[in-house]
Amino acid sequence: MMGGGLPQVDPPSAGMRYVRDVARVHRRWGQVVAVAPSDPLGKVLEDVRGVVPPRREHPAGSILDRAELPGRFENAIRCLDPAAPPMHWLPWLLDGEGRRLIEQADVIDLEWLEFIRLAPILKRMNPHARVVGTFHDVMSQLFSRRADETSTSAARLRWKAITAWTRMQERAVLRHLDAVVTLNEKDSDLLRELGAADVEVICPPLGINETAREPEGHEVLVVGYYRRDVNVEGAQWLVEQVWPAVRAAVPDATLTLAGGDPDDRVSALASSENGISVTGWVDDLDPLYARAAVVVVPLLMGSGVKFKTIEAMCAGVPVVSTTIGAEGVHRFQDFGLVADDPDDFVNALIETLTDGDRSEKRAAEGRVISLDHYSWDSFECKVASVFHPQRFPE
Repeated sequence: MMGGGLPQVDPPSAGMRYVRDVARVHRRWGQVVAVAPSDPLGKVLEDVRGVVPPRREHPAGSILDRAELPGRFENAIRCLDPAAPPMHWLPWLLDGEGRRLIEQADVIDLEWLEFIRLAPILKRMNPHARVVGTFHDVMSQLFSRRADETSTSAARLRWKAITAWTRMQERAVLRHLDAVVTLNEKDSDLLRELGAADVEVICPPLGINETAREPEGHEVLVVGYYRRDVNVEGAQWLVEQVWPAVRAAVPDATLTLAGGDPDDRVSALASSENGISVTGWVDDLDPLYARAAVVVVPLLMGSGVKFKTIEAMCAGVPVVSTTIGAEGVHRFQDFGLVADDPDDFVNALIETLTDGDRSEKRAAEGRVISLDHYSWDSFECKVASVFHPQRFPE
């Protein structure tokens, strides 16, 4: 496995949770070696060997050492190509331990576009390995949205150029993969438009919440990993443009912003006067979902499928989301409310809070559908058949 982080027992983000669950299935079929840019803060999954490729050292005091040129070079590349592969891995991959690991692999699991772009090199090194690329997002869609939303012509031109380059890279790498995986149908359609002949959709196994609903009052819950700017920007938009009108209509409404790595921008949103609290990292979200009257997904930017939306539906909580927060989620339009304009979002949230019986009934129906669609059994069978078809014939 190669990706943005090693599989952890308690992953910090939705994407890493998916990686952990895929690794759990891989363990049934052989030794799992996971390669990532850095060691995690938490414990690595049992029976998974974690490897962090070293950066090439330069003699102390040398020009390269003093100028830190390799790191600066890679950072400069990422300004022009945000989804660039980890260039500093190349010496390690082409010689020594990295080469041995690649040549011994039966399956090479590449998670996220940055690492999928290594596929041409890896396939040449080991043409017999099954190389599978999992697109957590279609990055060209994200960059295109940034171009549409940016406020200056120079920035718009930059993001349009990045979008065109990224789309070309996505199209080029597809032919080097033995299997292409996305986490939702929307992204599979995007990749087919880029030329993917066949795309497998593996839904994340989030249908495991059987906690009984016990809503308390008018608590509104937002869940996010606040190291990502899109989650911070969404929380700011909710607090500044939506929340005042909601509180005016429902004075006892409270807002809880839950999730890891809240920076100063998120912490500053907390206000006892306005009923807003910031929890930071929460070990177990199930009690929060059980007592929330509604989960809000206020994303204004992003791509891929939003695990937080699926988790809320699997917990049977009414959900109000922007279009971006709901896209790719199975049958969301049947069971949740979508709004993008601040006034429409206010009305949807007030409707959900003040018509609890109707909201709970709709969410309970959605829970049944979601628990089945995002079940562990379906996920396990799909991962096994896509990554290990020789050992798991359909």
